[in-house]
Amino acid sequence: MNGPERITSHEVKVGSSEAAEKQAEKLRKLEASAEKSGEHNGEKLVADARKETEGIFAKEGGSEHRSGGEPTASPAVIRKITKREKQRVYKQTLTRVQSEMSPPARTFSRVIHSPIVEKTSDTIGNTVARPNALLVGGFTAFIAISIMYVVGRTYGYQLSGFEMIGAYIIGWVVGLLVDYFRVMATGKPSS
Repeated sequence: MNGPERITSHEVKVGSSEAAEKQAEKLRKLEASAEKSGEHNGEKLVADARKETEGIFAKEGGSEHRSGGEPTASPAVIRKITKREKQRVYKQTLTRVQSEMSPPARTFSRVIHSPIVEKTSDTIGNTVARPNALLVGGFTAFIAISIMYVVGRTYGYQLSGFEMIGAYIIGWVVGLLVDYFRVMATGKPSS
């Protein structure tokens, strides 16, 4: 060997913890002193310091050692969350939150989170009560009523009250059609 081993970037994990950084600095100092002292004695010091550093990295967790003794990042555990797990966590969270509510709020929460009400709400929200349809309906009703009011006031017509409902229904239908054609064109439903 020409000289003592150098610390590789895999052996010192930058920013892992203060203890690991101190140990890495200690290892560097021992390497420097090993270069000054005899070859055999220096290699032993470096090997001892390396083992001690690896022990600290192992205690820190999140690192595994390769066959060469170099720590690597632990592999991320990737798993698919099932529908059953989602339901279980949802029910646990709902129960925990409801336990912290007042009795009237808890009763109301149980009613609106019952399976029948949730399914009905989801179905209506995905078909009839589309956000774009409601927005276009409201905007159309506002513009149409504003125009009808100005025209009626100017020419002396009296409004019956159905104008706003009719304008909203027309705008809502237009909004549904716009949303339908947008989904057909892009293939992405609105959120």
